[in-house]
Amino acid sequence: MAELSIVEAINDCFQVELSRDDSVMVLGEDVGRAGGVFRATAGLRDKFGANRCFDTPLAEAVARAQEAGRKYITVASRVLAGK
Repeated sequence: MAELSIVEAINDCFQVELSRDDSVMVLGEDVGRAGGVFRATAGLRDKFGANRCFDTPLAEAVARAQEAGRKYITVASRVLAGK
């Protein structure tokens, strides 16, 4: 069994879940382009795309509204597609 640092293990978990389920997203402050302060999300945006790994605004209210909008769009598109 490979020995991983905590940051490497977190990144690995993100990769496993993003690969397993297309509805999983990683969002937060500085997780997209920069890969996070500790690099725990490094490479995720390149591998899974900007729609699934993205930065949120610093204001929590705006981040919540952004996520609510994404969920609404996801549900509406599934309903329209008959899923």
